[in-house]
Amino acid sequence: MSHEMVKPYESESEISEPHTIFEQNNGVKKDQVIALILNKKKIIRRWKKQHQHSLRHQQQHRRHRQPQHREHQHKESLHRQQHHREN
Repeated sequence: MSHEMVKPYESESEISEPHTIFEQNNGVKKDQVIALILNKKKIIRRWKKQHQHSLRHQQQHRRHRQPQHREHQHKESLHRQQHHREN
């Protein structure tokens, strides 16, 4: 019997640990905590959408503009060299 009495006490202490964390959280009710978490998720989703857009935009600039620009300059310089040789 005494051995069986110890087990529920241990499990109770394990369960009570998260409770103390909730209580320490400025005494915020669980509903409020859940609402805050949901709001954060919404904000994160919104931020991710904006951020993904800006990331795509930056990638376009990096991938498309710079290499094309370099190639264009390079072609121009080659073209000029050819002209010089012809003349």
